[in-house]
Amino acid sequence: MTIKLPPRLLPLLQRLKEVYIIWYGYYQTIPKAHRHTLGQKIDSLFVEIIEGISIASFINKTEKLPWINFSIRKLDTLKILLMVLWETKSLDDTKYIYLSTKLEEIGKMLGGWNGQIQKQNSPRREDRREMRNLRETPRGCCSSSHCRASCSSKPTCLRSSTDSERRGCHQSCGYTQHHLCHHSLKFFRRS
Repeated sequence: MTIKLPPRLLPLLQRLKEVYIIWYGYYQTIPKAHRHTLGQKIDSLFVEIIEGISIASFINKTEKLPWINFSIRKLDTLKILLMVLWETKSLDDTKYIYLSTKLEEIGKMLGGWNGQIQKQNSPRREDRREMRNLRETPRGCCSSSHCRASCSSKPTCLRSSTDSERRGCHQSCGYTQHHLCHHSLKFFRRS
């Protein structure tokens, strides 16, 4: 008979599970006045954070961010309630210090995951590079990537915002997108 080991968890989830097990031991020793109020709320916050992180670890990248942010908010609330529990002398110093340092590590891991997901969900590198080029394009140059070499028309500021005046953009190459002038912050039309 072979014993199956439980599946490996995400390191963040593993750490949170370990802290929760420690908390559960502390929860049993909290005075009765706080055990059924603050203690119970802290316990449910731990469970909600575990749930949020486990959901985020198994769903599509584009859907992870709300669950990670949910977990971050719940973790911040958990830290505050633990502090209240400690300040009311229902949790001794060593237990509070242990839990708060471990939760701080978990918060850093969540913050790093949040940053990584935001970076992955942001516009592609080529799109960011094109936007940077648009901002850095000198006056008189064509800033569209498909006609940068072929368009030699000079820009002129639009005096009106009507559609009929905007149609002439890039007459030499036929490109019709309007670009923002970074010198005067007005739209240009190629003529």
